[in-house]
Amino acid sequence: MRRSLDDTPRRVRAFAPASIGNLGPGLDVLGCAVTGAGDTVVAEWCDDVGVVVRDPGHPELPTDPALHSSAIAAAAVLRQALGGGRRPGGSGIALTVRKELPLSAGQGGSAASAVAGAVAANALCGAPLTSEALLEACLLA
Repeated sequence: MRRSLDDTPRRVRAFAPASIGNLGPGLDVLGCAVTGAGDTVVAEWCDDVGVVVRDPGHPELPTDPALHSSAIAAAAVLRQALGGGRRPGGSGIALTVRKELPLSAGQGGSAASAVAGAVAANALCGAPLTSEALLEACLLA
């Protein structure tokens, strides 16, 4: 059962683990999650329009939401969730990212941020999207 936005939290946290994407003949097509470190995204309703990156998680990562993987995925979720005529809990979503994965280390840090951003945004909107829709949102990042 889907909840209405009136019943949704004002702030949520989502975690996504590291991953390995080079498995045998599958190269970057097959992958698996790794237990341990990962990225955490906190999403909360804010007065700004769209998605805002309050903390990108690392000084070398952009705060521009069009360039940060968690914000790109969260924006896609927000568009789909609100496209159904749902009333948001605020004008937009603010993201705070905690990166536990090193940059450019082949541990799926961008993917983890995208997944955590999409899941957090979906939960903030009352979880209206299916797993398949969340996957599509993550593929945009």
